[in-house]
Amino acid sequence: MDAAWDRKYRAARSNALSKRFGQSWLALACGRSVMTVTQVNAKAKRLQQLNKLNRPSYIIDEVQLIENLTRCQSLQSRYPIQVLLAMKAFSSQTYMPLIKQYLSGVSVSSYNEARLAHESGAHPIHCYSPAFEQGQFQALLEMVSSITFNSVGQWAHYKAQVNQYPAHISCGLRINPEHEEVKNPLYNPCGPRSRFGVTINQVQKSDFKDLDGILCHNLCGHSSHELERTIMSIETKFGEYLSQLKWINLGGGHMLTRDDYNRTHLGQLADYLSDKYELDVYIEPGEAIVYEAGYLVCQVLDIIDNGGLIAIVNVSASAHMPDVIEMPYRPHILGSKSAGKTPYTYQIGGNTCLSGDIMGEYAFESPLQIGQPLIFTDMAQYTMVKNTTFNGVSLPDIAQLDSHGNISPIQAFGYESFVSRLP
Repeated sequence: MDAAWDRKYRAARSNALSKRFGQSWLALACGRSVMTVTQVNAKAKRLQQLNKLNRPSYIIDEVQLIENLTRCQSLQSRYPIQVLLAMKAFSSQTYMPLIKQYLSGVSVSSYNEARLAHESGAHPIHCYSPAFEQGQFQALLEMVSSITFNSVGQWAHYKAQVNQYPAHISCGLRINPEHEEVKNPLYNPCGPRSRFGVTINQVQKSDFKDLDGILCHNLCGHSSHELERTIMSIETKFGEYLSQLKWINLGGGHMLTRDDYNRTHLGQLADYLSDKYELDVYIEPGEAIVYEAGYLVCQVLDIIDNGGLIAIVNVSASAHMPDVIEMPYRPHILGSKSAGKTPYTYQIGGNTCLSGDIMGEYAFESPLQIGQPLIFTDMAQYTMVKNTTFNGVSLPDIAQLDSHGNISPIQAFGYESFVSRLP
C-alpha cells in the first residue's frame, strides 16, 4: 500500500514540477530526490518531538543540514567550484567537524570567527573584513589561508607584514562592480556610497601586482541568473585583470540548496570562468548551507484581544530573529496559514517592550491555547550569531534533532548569559 501511494505521490509531484518549471525541472533539481510519502511522514514524525519542549529553543535539524551539505558536495564534484561556509550566517563548534567533511573551507570576517574555525579544525580559512585591526592582524595570519582586503589602502598598509610572514598567504582585493541586484538598501553592497570594495575608477593595473584574486559579493538570496549578470558586469569593468589572477570569489547570496535553484547553470558559470581565465572559483553561501535546517520553538504566554486576537510568546523577533524586523519578512510557523484563512487569526508578538516586536499575522485551524508550542521554521541562519539579551529576555537554548527524532541539548542559557555582557 505504501509503495503504491509513493508512486502516486511521485507522479503527482513530477507533474506539478513539470508545470512549474517545464520539462527541465530535473536539471533544476540537479540530482535532488523528490521526497516520498514515507519520507514526508518520517520528517513529520521527527518534528512532532519539538512539541515536547517546554522552553524556547533553537533546533538544528541534522538530517536537513546533511542534505544541504550533500548538494554542495555534489556540485563541487561535478564542476570546478569550491563552496565555503560563510560563518557570519552560521557559526558552530559543534557542527564544524560535520561541515568540513562536505565543503572546501570557510569564510570569516573577524578574529573571533577565524579563531572559532581554527580551533574547530576548519581548513582552509578565507578571511575578508571591511577593515582589519592592527592589533589582531598578526594573529589572523597565523590562522588563515587567504586574506582579501577591502581597499587598495588596506592592502598597501599590510602588504609588508604579509610578505614577512613565513607561510604563504594568498591575498585578494574586494571589487565593487557597481552592479545592483538587491533592492533593499540594508543588504545592497553595491548601492550608492557603498563602503565595500573598490570600483573600477579607484584602481589601476599596478594595484593588482602581487595579488592572487578578487572577491565580489553583491547578491542576497538570489538565483544563478543574477550571478550570470554579475559576472558579465565584472568582465565589462575588470576583465583586463582577470587573466593575471589565480582565483575569483563570487561571495554569498546564492540559494543553491533550494529546490528551484539551477545548480547546473551555476556549475556552467564556474566552468566558463575556469576555462576562459584559468581561475579557481569560490562561492561562500551562508543561508543556503543551513536552509530549512533550523527551527525556533516557543510557547504561548498570553492571549489578548485588542482589535483582533494577539498571542504573546516567549521569544522575540527583535532579540532572537532580528532579520524579521530588519528585512522585514514574516517567518513561517508550522501548521499555520495566511491571516484570514481561518476564523482563528492571531498577531504573534514577542516578549520585549519594543512596540514593533511582532512576527506577523497567522491563521490556525483551532484556537491557540496558553502554553501551546509554536514552531518557527528556517531559523538557523542569522539568528544565533545575531541574537541579543535586550530587555533581559533569555536566549533560547540550542539543541539538535537527529534522524531518529531524538533531541540532544547543545547549549543552555540563563541569567549568567545576560549579566556577563554588562558593565
